[in-house]
Formats: sequence, C-alpha cells, structure tokens
Amino acid sequence: MLGYTILAIFIVLTILIVFSTPPELSQPTTIALSAHDEAYVHVVSTYLTDPRRISYEVNLVKENVPRPHTGVDVGSSTGERVKLMNERGLSTTGLDNSKYMVRHAKQNQHPYVYGEYTSPIVFQEQTLSHVTCLNYTYCFIREKGEFLRAVHQWLEPEGFLFIHVPLEWKYGPSTPKYTSSLVHHTLRETIQLEKTYKMNRPVYWEHKEKVIQFAETCGFKLERTLILPSPYENDQIVILKSVDLVYL
Repeated sequence: MLGYTILAIFIVLTILIVFSTPPELSQPTTIALSAHDEAYVHVVSTYLTDPRRISYEVNLVKENVPRPHTGVDVGSSTGERVKLMNERGLSTTGLDNSKYMVRHAKQNQHPYVYGEYTSPIVFQEQTLSHVTCLNYTYCFIREKGEFLRAVHQWLEPEGFLFIHVPLEWKYGPSTPKYTSSLVHHTLRETIQLEKTYKMNRPVYWEHKEKVIQFAETCGFKLERTLILPSPYENDQIVILKSVDLVYL
C-alpha cells in the first residue's frame, strides 16, 4: 500500500514539473526606429524621460529669466518638461517635429505645436521671453544656422535661449550616427523578451566653444554656462541672450 502511495506522489510531482516548466526564451524581435515613428513615443516615455533632470532644467530656466511671460520648448517630445514649466509659472508651448510626439503630449493639457525647428514663421516675431532646446535636441539639428536665426526672430530683445551641450558625447558615437539599444520586457520578463529597439539617427554634436562662437554670428551673446548637478555632470546648459544684429 505504501508503495502505491509513493508511486502516486511521484506521478503527480512529475506532471507538475512538466507542465510548470516555463517556455524557452523566444528570439528577441528587433525593431528599427526613427525619431518620427509612432513607436518612438513609447521608447521615450518608458526609457528616456528623467523627472529629476527635467526638474533641474525647469528651475534653471525660472532662475535665469528675469521677466518670463511666453516661451517655447524646442524638441518638447512627450511634453513632461512643458507640463512642469507651466505648473511652475513659465507659460511655455511645446514644439516638436514628430506629429506622434505632439499628439501624445497634448494629453498633458498644455499647448503643443507640430512644426520644423528651423522655420521662422512658426511663432510671431519678438514675442517670446525664453526658448529652451534641451535633452540633446540641439545635437540632432543639422541646419543650426537656420535654427538660431529662427529663434532670434521669435525672441524679444534680450530674450533667452537655453541649449543643452554635452561636455563629451556619451549617447553613442558622435559621427556620423549613434545606435541606442533599448530593451523592453513583458510582465513575464524572466520568461519572454518581447522587443529590442534600435535607432540610427544623425548626430551633429559640437563642443561648447564652437556652439557659442557660431551663436554669436546669429544674433546672440553668451550670458553664462551652467553644469547640471550630480549625476548629470556631463551635461551643461549654455544660456544665450538675443541681441540686436545691428550692433554685432
């Protein structure tokens, strides 16, 4: 009798082990993205949004614009920085060249515009007190002269432009492209790997000195440069002031 009982227990345990074994890891699905793809919204909101860094940036703008009234965040992405700016009294509109980013950002109940960063007609002339170009956006703009001249046209005299300029490129190789591999897991992350996102995007990163020198030919003068606190010591913000081109 005891033998039959042990045998029955052994059979039950065998069945449990067989049917509870998780499936083998599936081969990861690799998805190539561009910054204008709808899926990139998910990548940014899941992996690239850093609330602590955004808070530092917004405080920096608030502390360095004497009379803020109307501003634009260039490369506003999913809209978290614009949302926080408005919550802290900096009336700011988001501008992004991805219609999917703008559509997602509008869920934050603040103004967002879809358009090119180099177009001077996106905003009225001399109406803005501040423009921000943060989170690597300036590094991805090829036509920097057109961009700076457009911003100069938007800004009121002595308006402020904030540009994020990394001390060195750590987001991937600086020329000619960077590749960023981001892994997204399902809820059963120990069992199945769902997707691997890979991006190829042109980078036009320049040293701070070159950024400042070129900006001075487009109607700006250097106000100051600031390095973000730990753990963002590689990230500096160049603050430029709009001046009359006649006096350059």
